[in-house]
Amino acid sequence: MDIEDYELERAIEKKNLIDENNKIIRTAKAQWLSNFKDGKIKLTTVKDLKDLIEIEMHLKNMK
Repeated sequence: MDIEDYELERAIEKKNLIDENNKIIRTAKAQWLSNFKDGKIKLTTVKDLKDLIEIEMHLKNMK
């Protein structure tokens, strides 16, 4: 295997990992939203909302 094949293989593995992580994140977000709508989770302060937004931004930057 030459260096180009190796780099291509690594890029494909990275893309697959990102795709898998995105599926997990989407599933977790859907569950969180369901819990939020059902009143099981409450945003009680501005800091709660700020933390949620920062987490979302962090996850989007991981791509």
